[in-house]
Amino acid sequence: MAKFKVGDRVKVNIRDCFKQGECIGEIVYINNDITSPYLVGVKDSNGHSGYNFGGEKIAKQKGYDKQCWWHEESELELVEEKKMTPFELLLNHWGIEVGENFNIEGERYNPYYFDYDGYLFDCCDDDAQYQFAKLLTGKCKIQKIETREMTIAEIEKELGYAIKVIKED
Repeated sequence: MAKFKVGDRVKVNIRDCFKQGECIGEIVYINNDITSPYLVGVKDSNGHSGYNFGGEKIAKQKGYDKQCWWHEESELELVEEKKMTPFELLLNHWGIEVGENFNIEGERYNPYYFDYDGYLFDCCDDDAQYQFAKLLTGKCKIQKIETREMTIAEIEKELGYAIKVIKED
């Protein structure tokens, strides 16, 4: 039984890979009647065709015109795509990171943040999971807190009075 299947993303582990740098491609076709049964397509490779034992039509349909080469199983390594957790997907969707402060539109206990375990906390470090449900259902929106660099003179102008910066112990 074949170790790889058509559509698998693989890394080609041979020195003379037909692409500069890391050689990641896709199994386009398998022909178990030959010693190198895996036809691997690599986008932006340097023009080998490798179509001699079938697979030409499929390779071209997948956009690998003269970008394929036959490989043995020992020359390939399966590339595992990192699967994101539902929590990571939400953070990615909202454009925030764990530990990053953000505001929730219309709420008075801003800012909020998520910890690494996926719990939502407010500005007083109180558990704010009740707000999480509102975020999930779209009843409220996240507002990113924009930071800006300011000089002491700019801060004083914004505050309307002079400040003295002291060193914390």
